[in-house]
Amino acid sequence: MSQVDLAERLGNTQTFVSKCERGERRIDAVELVEFAEALGVPPLGLLGEYLEQRAAKLQPKSRKSSAKRR
Repeated sequence: MSQVDLAERLGNTQTFVSKCERGERRIDAVELVEFAEALGVPPLGLLGEYLEQRAAKLQPKSRKSSAKRR
């Protein structure tokens, strides 16, 4: 789906969608639900996917990786 299509579904501008996508603008809980509905996905599914990606980034490196650096 293009930013323009999503913006139309949200009743907002392509610039708004672009800023959200790039992380220049954070969205609140109500906007999260609106984004999910516009994308046709369950809001909790969208949030769950984000939390999984975030957890993967925050996990410490394995001991093997740090042992190779020594």
